[in-house]
Amino acid sequence: MPSEEPYIAGGSPPVSLIDQGFTPKQIQTLMGHSSITLTFDTYGHLFPSEEDEQAQRSAAELSVVG
Repeated sequence: MPSEEPYIAGGSPPVSLIDQGFTPKQIQTLMGHSSITLTFDTYGHLFPSEEDEQAQRSAAELSVVG
């Protein structure tokens, strides 16, 4: 049975896409995954959590004030 994920030489573009702010749905489409579940099962641990995002916003606000 062939893999659902295409072979991509030279690294992991999904990591770069996540870092650039692509949504899981966009990554699913770009990677050719048949379901969002496959995308999350494969790359879910790489997406920032809501807590991470809130911490970044708070740090940015504090740096503006301070």
